[in-house]
Amino acid sequence: KSIDLSRSIQVNFKTQVQEWKNILLNFNNPDKYHSYKDKFEKQIHKVNELLFHLKNHLKTTHIEDQALLDNIQTFETEFNEVNKKYQEGLLLHEQSNANVEEVNKYVHGIDRKPTEAVNIVVENIHKSVDLISQHNIEKKTYTISTILWFSLIIIILNIILRYLIIKDILSSVNQT
Repeated sequence: KSIDLSRSIQVNFKTQVQEWKNILLNFNNPDKYHSYKDKFEKQIHKVNELLFHLKNHLKTTHIEDQALLDNIQTFETEFNEVNKKYQEGLLLHEQSNANVEEVNKYVHGIDRKPTEAVNIVVENIHKSVDLISQHNIEKKTYTISTILWFSLIIIILNIILRYLIIKDILSSVNQT
């Protein structure tokens, strides 16, 4: 689930960036502008919601990799900063009637840091889940090994006990 949530964050953030580009392309078309702006704002909400669920999921599954938690915090900080800049860009257009070039220049390249940060989050969650899976496999292998050795010891003891019982019976029969 951690992997799915992190990938959903990644995809939804990329969709948000695309909706921003759609806003820029439609500055002069009020209906499309507002439609893309609504979609853009929904993506912000969706990413925040997914972040909340991811952090809670990590807590409930006791994944306490501090580097991973730091990566998530870095993405969240960068995500909030980029959204602040996007909102300032929208205000620049709506209040000052700035053209698309001015707004684009104001926000140009700001999505790179959160994109890098979310990619690192996804990669580190994969690593954490792989480590946990490997640890679980090792525990299961150890448990199975222990059970097999214990079973083998019981079988050997059973054979020895049967041998001794049969030997005792035969010894008693021979004496009579």
